[in-house]
Amino acid sequence: MQTLPDEMAKKLRERPNVEISTGSKVVAARVGAMGKAQIEVDGGRVIESDHVVNTLPLHAMQGVFGSDQTPMLDHTPYSSVVVVNLTYKGKGRTPVDGFGYLVPRASQHESRALGVVFDSCALPEQDTCDVTRVTVMLGGPRFKELFGSKDVEAEAKLLALDTVQRELGIRGDALDVHVTVGAQCIPTYTTGYVDRLQQMHEWTKRQLNGRMSLVGAAYGGPAVPQCVNHARTHVCDHLNLDTLDQSPQCVSGLEEIIKAFDLPA
Repeated sequence: MQTLPDEMAKKLRERPNVEISTGSKVVAARVGAMGKAQIEVDGGRVIESDHVVNTLPLHAMQGVFGSDQTPMLDHTPYSSVVVVNLTYKGKGRTPVDGFGYLVPRASQHESRALGVVFDSCALPEQDTCDVTRVTVMLGGPRFKELFGSKDVEAEAKLLALDTVQRELGIRGDALDVHVTVGAQCIPTYTTGYVDRLQQMHEWTKRQLNGRMSLVGAAYGGPAVPQCVNHARTHVCDHLNLDTLDQSPQCVSGLEEIIKAFDLPA
């Protein structure tokens, strides 16, 4: 999946009007003297913009807008997820041919995984030799229970190997094990989410003189396809790119999601 954003970034960097800056933490957002949005990153650099599309996770927005907060920032917990990619010698070692499975919460006492993806079944063209690839997902709401103060990567490797052996019957040493820890990456939509989303919609339209909107996993669904579709719909249908430098857009980016919940936009 990383191939797509890498190629997009490569193409964008070739354009003279595009600058991609990474590795900088946003520390403040404000309105500049000319009424434009200003974003300050660590190190003191200030970026001025006609419009800001804010993709920060909610916990990273704490304090960025000073004392002007909204309930959604304080009532949306995030979970950490560990993804373990395993490669085994030999083709067709999963018990069935399919995408994989998710473990419902009602069955979490039977498995320590959130789910397992059968990569060799879902994307067989990526297998360049006789191997079976699977991905085990761990953590989520059970992250602290499973890992506590342990070495997360080492423990995740053990849990993933055990899961594959017990639940899929795949035994033997893995040819390759790759562990990725996504810290605080999945938002949880708790009770009252819809009301807080409406408040977030109104709050966002007041920020940066109407020159900010939102997209990301905290709004309307955390899955990658939902995030991509939300961002595309917002830019294509709700932002007037030809007038960004002339007047504030005063759109939150949440219009379509609000509409789906039958709330006033």
